[in-house]
Amino acid sequence: MRPTAGAQGVQGTGAAGPSGPQGAAGPTGTAGAQGVQGVQGVQGPQGDKGDRGDTGSAGAAGAAGAQGPKGDAGVQGPQGDAGAQGPQGSQGLKGDARAQGPQGLKGDAGAQGPQGLKGDQGERGPAGPTRDPIALVGEVQAVAKGTSGNYNGPVCPAGTKVIGGGFYQTATPSDANLLTSHPNTDANRWQVWLKNPAGAGDTGVRVYTICQPTR
Repeated sequence: MRPTAGAQGVQGTGAAGPSGPQGAAGPTGTAGAQGVQGVQGVQGPQGDKGDRGDTGSAGAAGAAGAQGPKGDAGVQGPQGDAGAQGPQGSQGLKGDARAQGPQGLKGDAGAQGPQGLKGDQGERGPAGPTRDPIALVGEVQAVAKGTSGNYNGPVCPAGTKVIGGGFYQTATPSDANLLTSHPNTDANRWQVWLKNPAGAGDTGVRVYTICQPTR
């Protein structure tokens, strides 16, 4: 017969004794079964951006892609400058002469055309040169008393000829005597010949020439 346990005694209340020395470590026990995975923790704040890393080495060239579709024609560019003239080509060979063909028959005269319209009146032409005579009076020429001589009038200008003339004395009374008065065609002017008597006073004379335009 198995004996029964007795009742537990009252626990003593004495003071705890001093700790004993630590015992030697026991052998490692067998690993326990893996516990249940814990709940995922809350995501922490995003960290600061790290420094840029060094550039990596270039990769190997890829294979050439397929040719793309033909693009639209571009806008026409400006015309280029003219090129330099090329050298002159050599002269070609002279062709063979052909025999002249026979002369054709003379054609019939055509019918006379209708009379044309009357043309517009032309502009009035410039006035022609004047044909009026020109009188030229010479300077006073001295005629001393007791002298005689020829006194000439002005020479007619180019394009005119002498057709007349005369004279008059500057002193009063006019004592010089006229001997001749006539045109000098060689010199193209009028000429007079006067004689002033010795008993007369000194005088002067103006000879004038009358010229007629010739064109």
